[in-house]
Amino acid sequence: MSDRDYISESKTGRISLWILSAFMLVMGLALVVLCLFRLPDQDMYETLVVGGVGIVLGVIGIISLQRRKNRPVENLEDVSPASVQKPLEEEPDEQIVVSPTHINESKGSILVYRNKGILVYDGIQIPMGSISDISFNNVANPYLPVEYHILVKVKDGRVLHIPAGMDVTSAQEVVIKLRDICHV
Repeated sequence: MSDRDYISESKTGRISLWILSAFMLVMGLALVVLCLFRLPDQDMYETLVVGGVGIVLGVIGIISLQRRKNRPVENLEDVSPASVQKPLEEEPDEQIVVSPTHINESKGSILVYRNKGILVYDGIQIPMGSISDISFNNVANPYLPVEYHILVKVKDGRVLHIPAGMDVTSAQEVVIKLRDICHV
């Protein structure tokens, strides 16, 4: 996982837009093929309309798939005011352990600066006032063991995914602590 892979939009939103784009591309191609093999009793005007719609759907599908593919990942750092982005030299008011196995790494804990009103996770500074919701999610699939992520949702719709290990109780405790600190 690269430095910023855990920052994303809603996963459901990404998947549904990709499926819609692929569906439009496939439907467009199907309509063009239908026009190429038109029935003898079918009117030429109908064939041209169906073919035109197919070409338009195919082009829209290709363009939207290319845009989704080439879109950069947005960083939550853009949410913070410029004054908060200066390196923090003071000690944090609190340190919340997110993943006990990574406690010595920047991804293992969240630093809380109450007087500045920010949370810091892996160098990303998140103003507490910009947080709209904090929850956790089981991100396991049938081929991987259970793993939980803490989801910090920012008011502009972006989500910070913080890996929290395999224990549901510790993930719940982290969410409760963060909600109390951020008053969410």
